[in-house]
Amino acid sequence: MNFAELLVIANFVLIVCEAVGGYIVIRSTISNAERLVEERVRNALIAENELLVARLARIEKENQRLDQIMELVIEILKKTRNLELEVHDDMIILRDDGKAHVRRITAPKEK
Repeated sequence: MNFAELLVIANFVLIVCEAVGGYIVIRSTISNAERLVEERVRNALIAENELLVARLARIEKENQRLDQIMELVIEILKKTRNLELEVHDDMIILRDDGKAHVRRITAPKEK
């Protein structure tokens, strides 16, 4: 084997190594990009979940406050006007001296 043949073999080995190295670099870059996107999505979902939990807590407090107001109004109507008011889910019953008035609450139409 002379020096020219060694150079050809070395050149071939270098070309194969560059191809393999390029493939590894591209694969690594894609993997890092996927990891970064996954981390961003995870952080966004965590933030949205925390926001929804806080919103749910506020809505539960508001619902308790509205229940207390409704109980107060019912109590006042009983004491002052001798009216009985019953609220069952979507139905309201108002009794006044033996007469009963029944109304159903309909959900508001969405736009």
